[in-house]
Amino acid sequence: MPTPRHPAILLFALLGALPSALTAQTPAPPSIELETVEVVAPKPRSPLGLPAAVDSVDAGELHEGQLQLDIAEGLLRVPGIAPRSRQNYAQDSQLQSRGYGARASFGVRGLQLRLDGVPLGSPDGQGQTGTVSIGALDRIEVLRGPLAFRYGNASGGVIALHSAEPLPVGQYGFDLLGGEHDTDRASVYASAPLSKDSSLRFDAQHLETAGTRPHAAAERNQFSARAVAALGGGRELQLALSLFDQPLAEDPLGLTRAQFDADPRQAAPAALLFNTRKRAQERQASVRYAQPLTDGRSRVELVGFVARREIEQFLSVPKAAQTAASSAGGVVDLGRDLLGTELLLSHDFGAATLQAGLQWQQLDELRQGFENFVGDTLGVKGARRRDEDNRLSNFDQFLLLDWPLAPRFDLLAALRHSELSLRSDDRYFAAGNGDDSDRLSYRAITPAIGLSYALSFASSVYASAGRGFETPTLTELAYRPDGSSGFNRELKAARSRSVELGYKRRLAPGRLLNLAVYDIRTRNEIVPATNSGGRPTFQNAPGGTQRRGIELGITAELGRDWSARLAADWLSARFEQAYRYSSQGSSIEVEAGNRLPGVPRESAFVELSWRDQQPGLSAALEARYLGPVAVNDSNRDETGSTPLFNARLGWRWQRGLRLFLRVENLADRAYAGSVIVNEANGRYFEPGAARSVYLGLRYDGRID
Repeated sequence: MPTPRHPAILLFALLGALPSALTAQTPAPPSIELETVEVVAPKPRSPLGLPAAVDSVDAGELHEGQLQLDIAEGLLRVPGIAPRSRQNYAQDSQLQSRGYGARASFGVRGLQLRLDGVPLGSPDGQGQTGTVSIGALDRIEVLRGPLAFRYGNASGGVIALHSAEPLPVGQYGFDLLGGEHDTDRASVYASAPLSKDSSLRFDAQHLETAGTRPHAAAERNQFSARAVAALGGGRELQLALSLFDQPLAEDPLGLTRAQFDADPRQAAPAALLFNTRKRAQERQASVRYAQPLTDGRSRVELVGFVARREIEQFLSVPKAAQTAASSAGGVVDLGRDLLGTELLLSHDFGAATLQAGLQWQQLDELRQGFENFVGDTLGVKGARRRDEDNRLSNFDQFLLLDWPLAPRFDLLAALRHSELSLRSDDRYFAAGNGDDSDRLSYRAITPAIGLSYALSFASSVYASAGRGFETPTLTELAYRPDGSSGFNRELKAARSRSVELGYKRRLAPGRLLNLAVYDIRTRNEIVPATNSGGRPTFQNAPGGTQRRGIELGITAELGRDWSARLAADWLSARFEQAYRYSSQGSSIEVEAGNRLPGVPRESAFVELSWRDQQPGLSAALEARYLGPVAVNDSNRDETGSTPLFNARLGWRWQRGLRLFLRVENLADRAYAGSVIVNEANGRYFEPGAARSVYLGLRYDGRID
């Protein structure tokens, strides 16, 4: 895709070709509060009657006065979710749900990410959020707790992203952002009917930034198109295409404690020495077809998708560490092809609905490794050190029952059987580096059940319980602690048992109070075994872990013009038994009762907003509190507690034009926005951004 240096000029030129006079347009319809969610039940349901902790973030909260640079922006509003912005486009944001996903040193693991029902991760539970265009989203639905386990492997939480629907009327718009760190973002979209019963929408975005630290520049181009058609007789067809191109994402790396205390705005010296960076491309297409069956009470739905992802990443592995025959080098070069399908059959038995499904995915990966030097020149691709073909596939079968037992009782029950197969064919052989070809499989049955009771038309209580599992990723299986060839066969899948109690109350249409308490016991938690020379290996923690927490979410109207949103949680996540691991030749003792690293003990987000009911001024103040976070299993260091404040001011015109000013980190605090758990070089701390000011302009218009 072309990458113009001044995307705003290109977008205005495109818009000039459209019927564009502001006076000739009518404003886009305002966003509405969602009354249903789809992530839990077989069909849309009111969140009040669902026996699960589920929240949604609508289009207004995703777009209005927001930077739209990071999916973490919207998820701050969801209790139990701890989004940690790395300020690093080479690694993606870190997302957690009740402690699941905290160990991800890059991307997302332990959580299910879905866009319009299509998985965004690989079958082993590794995913990424950077390919998502926030401007193209209509809403995000988030599910935590036992009923999330019904999604199978690595479903400690489910983040379901929903694209904006194509409209049966002509509509278009643009969104521009500029500000600190030489950040420029330009987006454009258009939606129009193709025929009486079909519509098309496309979104495009270009982003350039110098980054919040030295050596953190990035450039991204994104495009998506979505078509929907009603074929008659209740039949529906949806087609989607997305393209992602990231030609550059510099990696400033994490900082040691000494570096962070001296200057939290710096890049790690190793980042400059090795010119650490990443480039990535992804292309994905999907199709969804649904139709009712002849009995009128059944419905069948078929989803198919294909994706291609290519990555080249330069790491900071020292030359000396690459002298070992078993080293994979300091440059990762991989190509991934993903193919998948899902078949769903739903049947209504009076008030009850039963859904049965089959899900299959296959990932074929060509992974190569190279030295990150040639002679004395660092940061360039050198000799090959790894060459293998990998295949990951899963085949799952599941049942989901949604049954109103009585006028006040609702039951949700799920049962899933999962099987994950992994195969590696090694093609790189050298003295001291044997054949690492191997095969391995994991199987699990995960039941979950939830029961809700309506106290009144506006309040309910619920209880739920379930079992889940999380397999090791291919990266975690790749090497054995003793250095021998083949997969780390001693590494088992982590198994969880979760219980949750909750209370919900409707405060106004679309406004809720959610309170949940939970207890999670996990055995075979995946933890470090050794870490040396840029090569980590893993083991299962003896004894297991325990997570206990409380979540509170409130969305409320405070009079005619005021509204507020609160998301707060407290979480105690600890090891139940001591264990040891080795890092850079030193033995590390982890004591019983140590906190799980990367997991904040408490966090809170409060947003107070004011908006004139007529077109005009709007304003909001956001406050976030981050509790201390341990950086490693031994708990030898931790981040400090951090209060942060953001503010925004906006102005709306009647003709669909909006202007906003946003200030991030008002107090200009130095803080760790995220941590790299158990980083072998002690570079745990990923600094948050300094005070930053941004100006945005948005226009939505319709063609009558």
